[in-house]
Amino acid sequence: MLTAIAEDAQSTLATVHQGLGALGHLLAHSAVVIEDGTIGADSLESLGFLMAELGDLASACMTLAAQCRQAVADRA
Repeated sequence: MLTAIAEDAQSTLATVHQGLGALGHLLAHSAVVIEDGTIGADSLESLGFLMAELGDLASACMTLAAQCRQAVADRA
C-alpha cells in the first residue's frame, strides 16, 4: 500500500508542476491585458494564492512519497 501511495503522490506532484508551468505561460501571454487593466488585480491576487497553494501541495506530495518509499526500503 505504501508503494501505491508513493506512486500516487509522485503522479500528483508531476501534475501540479505541469499545471504551475501552464499558469506561468498563461501569465506571460496575458501581460498586455494585465497591463491595460482588462484583467483586474483581484484576479491576479487569486491566481497568486492558487499558485502558492499548489506549490504547498506539491511539496507535501514530495515529502509523502519520500517517506513512503523510505518506509518500504526499511522493511525490505
